[in-house]
Amino acid sequence: MPVYAAVKLGREPCECEPLHEPVGGWAWVRCPDLGALLREVARSLLSGFEPLVATPRGLLDPLEAEARLSELEDPVLDGEFLVLARGNPFELLELGATAVEWKPGDPTARARFRGARVARLLERGLIPIVWVGKESSSC
Repeated sequence: MPVYAAVKLGREPCECEPLHEPVGGWAWVRCPDLGALLREVARSLLSGFEPLVATPRGLLDPLEAEARLSELEDPVLDGEFLVLARGNPFELLELGATAVEWKPGDPTARARFRGARVARLLERGLIPIVWVGKESSSC
């Protein structure tokens, strides 16, 4: 089963597919399985970079990835998130947002979610920013 994670690897992934251009060094990736994601983290470490992995629930310690596998196989958004909206940000309402705040010309929208599937948003070009505040980088 594929896994999804927001990663900051410091390099192009080999086994995982980036789902958009990096934002502040972060990108959502789809990996064929957990092993592929962990190998990407290992390659990043071997290159001298300290990789970061995040899910909608926060930073993920790769050593705990198996215990938190459900967050990676079908990540869902619960709560308020910034979303980089490359199209119509009001599509977020169709995809599970219960409220959306957006100003014309602003590439980001603030949306409140209850159980929205990350994969569905990414398929529509909507990028949930789950890493803001997780380290010094922001969008």
